Amino acid sequence: MKRIVYIGGGTGSLAVLGGLNKHKDVCLSGIYPITDNGGSTGRLLEGNSNLLPMGDLRQMILAVTRSKFWKSVLDYRFEGNEIDGHSLGNLLLAGLQDGQGIDRIANDLKKVFDFEADLMPVALKRSDLCVKLENGQIIKSETKIDEVIGHDGNLKIIRTWVSPNVKINSGTERMIKEANLIVMGPGDLYTSVAACLVVPGVAKAIRNSRARKVYVCNLMTKFGQTNNFCVQGHAKVIQEILGGNILDYVVYNKQGLRKKSICQSGERLVRFLSNEIMDVSRMQFIGASLIGLIHRKNKVDRLKRSSVRHDPGKLARVLLKLL
Repeated sequence: MKRIVYIGGGTGSLAVLGGLNKHKDVCLSGIYPITDNGGSTGRLLEGNSNLLPMGDLRQMILAVTRSKFWKSVLDYRFEGNEIDGHSLGNLLLAGLQDGQGIDRIANDLKKVFDFEADLMPVALKRSDLCVKLENGQIIKSETKIDEVIGHDGNLKIIRTWVSPNVKINSGTERMIKEANLIVMGPGDLYTSVAACLVVPGVAKAIRNSRARKVYVCNLMTKFGQTNNFCVQGHAKVIQEILGGNILDYVVYNKQGLRKKSICQSGERLVRFLSNEIMDVSRMQFIGASLIGLIHRKNKVDRLKRSSVRHDPGKLARVLLKLL
């Protein structure tokens, strides 16, 4: 059975794992970041050093669980009380891992939430995502980067790292080594995908893996991270972080938007520019119509999220051809 590993966070896991989970002839794994400190997750982490961020894990479980009951439970958000805005799924996962560590209860999670995929954090200790802007300013906090707090979102990010300098989870390293296909993204380029790739040991493990490596480009640009980026611009950042010409494929959307009014402020469709020059000695660009139904945001969810999402089924069909 072929092994596919997804690396990233946010709603990207719903697109990749959610689509591939319907195909029983593949073995799925998901690797999620440990830098999330915003929204419901951030509030639960306050004052508890034993907890790892649970928001991205919750999204992955939503993508792979076979239970309609657990999908509704995990996605429920409270409104109008002292736990206003909290995800019930985040509260459950925080309670389950408190005092034990998420690595120790990985198999229990599979039994409780009825799924088969292996889901692991990229590291077993929390860390902060850090970026350096082109003016020299350093931002330390995934939330500040994602929400553009305390800096000019028009400035380009020129360097990314995590602090403290945690190391790759041994289980994660094994997943990457045994993979047949490694899928990076979609997801916010820096706060979802790079947040995993910059953890020490991850890029090296990917370089050394015999798996085919694919980057799934975002549908939309993200203000403060990828202003005016084209497909190749996204791919360049991934290549730089991985440390060389590593990618075998870049999958991108070539479908247009019927209603531009659904776009968030500062968002636009990511385009493939045929005249953009970059080292493509081993990289193939694969364009397909990948836009799915427009997502309706939960009114209790406090985070800004794009409404334009990948179609899991269409994306899965493209990825399976790359095995």
